[in-house]
Amino acid sequence: MSEPYSLIISLPVGAPALRQALGQASQPASSFDDWNLLGFDVEAVHLERAAPTRGWTPRRYLGELRGDAREEMGWMFRYDEGAGRLTCIVALWTQNLGEIIGGLAVLRTLVQAADRNAGDPGHILVHDYVFEAAGSAGAVVGGNGTTQIVAGTSSLILPFVAAAKPLLQGMIEVAGDVFEGDLTRDPDALLIDHFAHWG
Repeated sequence: MSEPYSLIISLPVGAPALRQALGQASQPASSFDDWNLLGFDVEAVHLERAAPTRGWTPRRYLGELRGDAREEMGWMFRYDEGAGRLTCIVALWTQNLGEIIGGLAVLRTLVQAADRNAGDPGHILVHDYVFEAAGSAGAVVGGNGTTQIVAGTSSLILPFVAAAKPLLQGMIEVAGDVFEGDLTRDPDALLIDHFAHWG
């Protein structure tokens, strides 16, 4: 891997469940045995390199990620309370396998909180939108307390890729701070800075 993948989070989740999941400590990456479905040759050393985020809450991880992403192009975060949907995109996330696994281990806590009865599965997609060389590495799907990795070659991922593509194209066309400004004018946008008051 030589170019950063994009990270796309799309979850049907109610505010109470999201509030709880954001503050929940994550499980270590080594507690999951399906990382090889991402399409990489995952070895013990990669799980060790995922250790820096062990036990992090999604709130902490997304807060750190937002700070890093704002230095680059392409950060989007929106929670629509009316529709009960969380959408978060980082156009330039990472190409480091240890960081991919570590980040997904933390974010699986959010996927577990998704409502699988909402008509579409909650998912976190890892896809090369920007450089268009590697395609999809895979996705974490789940809800109602469970998660699983879906391989990047699976047809199940195609709707996720299609849904995120217009958003990514818009982010690539504008500077990150302009896109962020648009989100702050959205009354339903709950940025990471405001999560502290959720309890």
